[in-house]
Amino acid sequence: MQHRGVAMRRVDDRPEVGPGMAWEIDFKFRGRARKLRFLVTEVQRPERLCLSNESDGLTGDVAISVLTLAPQRSRVLVSVEMKPKNLSVRLLLQSMRFAKGH
Repeated sequence: MQHRGVAMRRVDDRPEVGPGMAWEIDFKFRGRARKLRFLVTEVQRPERLCLSNESDGLTGDVAISVLTLAPQRSRVLVSVEMKPKNLSVRLLLQSMRFAKGH
């Protein structure tokens, strides 16, 4: 599946939804082709989804939680933790922190 310059494909052969599902995502960022691999580590339907990711220079974890506020209202919380493996990715993450304002 490709959308807006991002190609995403499922790379596992699991029939059920749950830990062990995996995707590869290809995209361009700052003029270079990038590839990420995401692995589902935890599924608690319908409240929580946890993923781990890995690329050439980056590893990390993503946690997505949905909180029900009212029958027609919910809040989505996304937590991302990234760990650089080399200096160029460390500098990229630092520039992202400056852009965020922290």
